Amino acid sequence: MEENEKLKLLTIEEMCDILQVGRNCAYELLQSGQIKAFRIGRVWKIPYQNVRKFIFEMANQNAVIETSKQKIKVISLC
Repeated sequence: MEENEKLKLLTIEEMCDILQVGRNCAYELLQSGQIKAFRIGRVWKIPYQNVRKFIFEMANQNAVIETSKQKIKVISLC
């Protein structure tokens, strides 16, 4: 991973696009701590490397992510 990728901060919309989930699901992932991020005022700052880490961890576990309204099945990419 390049140095600029390590420092890149995503918006909630960019994270939604990467994970292909809606805003409610994205906020639940952040608020539950499943994806580590922080807020400045009311705006979430989401490190790209944390989203990437989340994707690889879920893919390796063949996990199901549960939110209050939906279940997302994550399958192994290999």
